[in-house]
Amino acid sequence: CSPGFFRTGGDTEVEKCKSCQAGMYQPTEGQSLCLPCSPGFYQNLENRSTCLECGSGQAAPMMELSACEQCGLGRSTLNFNGSEECIDCSAGRYSLKPGSCLDCTQGQFRELHQNVSTCFECPVGWFQGEKQAERCLQCVPGQFQNHTGSSMCSDCEPGKFTHVNGGVSCSTCALGQYSASHGSRACQDCNAGWRGRPGGHCVPCEPGTFRQKSSINTNTKANNNTAHAAECETCPAGYSQSLNASTRCVKCSPGRYQSDRGGTDSCKKCHKGTFANA
Repeated sequence: CSPGFFRTGGDTEVEKCKSCQAGMYQPTEGQSLCLPCSPGFYQNLENRSTCLECGSGQAAPMMELSACEQCGLGRSTLNFNGSEECIDCSAGRYSLKPGSCLDCTQGQFRELHQNVSTCFECPVGWFQGEKQAERCLQCVPGQFQNHTGSSMCSDCEPGKFTHVNGGVSCSTCALGQYSASHGSRACQDCNAGWRGRPGGHCVPCEPGTFRQKSSINTNTKANNNTAHAAECETCPAGYSQSLNASTRCVKCSPGRYQSDRGGTDSCKKCHKGTFANA
């Protein structure tokens, strides 16, 4: 008998071989039986010498099948041929047609128990930079995201900060405080000799003025410090200061004087017949 045919030993029709039925095959000539197609394979015709692989998205869970089963919506064979079974789309993947699973894109996610026909956008304050994600990640302190479906978070710009996870915006530093770099988690007090400006910035005190270091968050001087956080104090008469960013004024030495407030020049010598105590 030719391949695809067989004849048993007790068959009285000695001049005739029988065809292998659908779901069976025989690759060798002169055989007394046919072989069943293995799981993952099928044969829909008679007298065949081979079985055929099930295509991607199809499966043959049993032996001796004449057709493969189509995977349903939300199930696939992971793009493999010759599969014995269909499997559910994994977390981070979704399905638009039977037998096919697709990856969720960046900025999206899908947990295993959620609707298999769609991916979900990351909410504000969250992001996902990878494909096929099961969940989104929170923005860390110093970063924020105010749009849904984002693949990354943005750094707070200088002068702003956020100290929470999952931030959707950054806060401006209080007057008298600053943040010099991108992605700040907190603000710092302006250094001595500097004054606060709106927007979380500090600028140096001009000549003739000064400012001592004093945190605006202390309880004892909170109101006063907040009120003067944007101001430098003017040097009083009898003192001078010619430098920027000064923390104090220089007192005139004996025999010298400064009659004006906010003096930027050196103290003047007393005129003849006059004097000035230290």
